[in-house]
Amino acid sequence: MKRLGGVAAIALLATMGSASAFVIDTFTTSPLENLGTGTANSRQSIGQPFTVGAETFTWSGGSPQPSGVFAGNVGGAFASPFGAGNSTSNYLAAQGSGGTATVTFTTPQTGIELLWGTVDPGTVQNVLTADGQMITGGDIIAACIAQGHPSCAGSNVEVEITGLTPFTSYTASDGSVPAFEFVPGTPVPEPASLAILGAALAGLGILRRRKTR
Repeated sequence: MKRLGGVAAIALLATMGSASAFVIDTFTTSPLENLGTGTANSRQSIGQPFTVGAETFTWSGGSPQPSGVFAGNVGGAFASPFGAGNSTSNYLAAQGSGGTATVTFTTPQTGIELLWGTVDPGTVQNVLTADGQMITGGDIIAACIAQGHPSCAGSNVEVEITGLTPFTSYTASDGSVPAFEFVPGTPVPEPASLAILGAALAGLGILRRRKTR
């Protein structure tokens, strides 16, 4: 798994919906959601919806294996985004041929953080869609090259996408037989939420000073 930091970001135009620019920053070290561990090299029997923190996960469809939660490498169809040395950490996967995996948030978001497994090229393989905004494996590969790294095609890469128009869910899909394996990142509070938190903390500080006089 490639994990580096301190790289410049590249602005790319959304290919669907709004034409506003978003930014892809590869090789970050953002915190990832802990989806738990499971039986090595198998599909996990986890019911839907599956919730961790402020994120809820659902999945559907796919052939020959259905989409879902997996650990390790499974049946030649799924490869762990954690790498060959990790066979028990769970991850999400959307199987090709119509499969999807969706991440839903409790509050609107403008960015996506995730560990992107085995980046596939093209515009129909490894597709993320958030309220009409689409990011593909081809976009990630282009970002890697533009940031001075070798092509990350076929690699596991940590990705941070910012500058999106607000959304409450994003969906991973793959238009061919390979799967889209990924691990969502922990949501970062939006600027408005941070401002509210800051105001609340400031208010508590004022009250504390008054009480100590």
